[in-house]
Amino acid sequence: MRSALAALVRRARDDHDDLGSESFAEEVANAVTHAIGAGLAITALVLGVVYAAQIESAWAIVAAAIYGATLVFMFLVSTLYHSIPHLGAKRLFLACDHIAIFLLIAGTYTAITLAVMNGTWQGWVMFGVIWGLALTGIVLRVVWLRYMHPIFYVIYLAMGWLGFLFADAVEAKVGWAGVEMILIGGVCYTGGMVFYALRKLPFNHALWHGAVLAGAIVHFFAVYDYIIPRAA
Repeated sequence: MRSALAALVRRARDDHDDLGSESFAEEVANAVTHAIGAGLAITALVLGVVYAAQIESAWAIVAAAIYGATLVFMFLVSTLYHSIPHLGAKRLFLACDHIAIFLLIAGTYTAITLAVMNGTWQGWVMFGVIWGLALTGIVLRVVWLRYMHPIFYVIYLAMGWLGFLFADAVEAKVGWAGVEMILIGGVCYTGGMVFYALRKLPFNHALWHGAVLAGAIVHFFAVYDYIIPRAA
């Protein structure tokens, strides 16, 4: 465990010096995996909003729109980062990529808190804390534009698993099957960080992207099948 954390810290400190360091084939794989994700995310945004509109829940529509928009933004920015060779542009899109992760985590929680937990104090506490952490991370990333500080990984993980503190309240709204889907998606996202840390593994970044894509797909079905239908 300590060695894995040390690898993440080393990776974080080297990020700003590694722009363009991956092979052409690796960057193609990186771009393609998240370009597929971008296409699926656009579809997810449309399906989610249309489904929420059919339920005639304003909360569900807003929640689906925010969740879908953050999903599209994350995959699109990542695709652009890996597709554009210009180092200046890559540095900008790398920062946007890191910011997009904060937004996606907050957007995913927004789908839960606004659609099915808007009438509970747990829902509003979770909403406030998750967006507070997201905005804190974004401000810090803007300050350290050229540096992916290890603290960001701590914030990512804290945001991602915040729901554990409110697991009973979430289960009461989406059922155990919905909680299982949310957990499986979270494990995909978190487990993918192992590939991210293994820098000597060929195509490690593309493997990480695959884990992210898997997590996003699982979470979409959690939102579509268990959250939007139960919207208040």
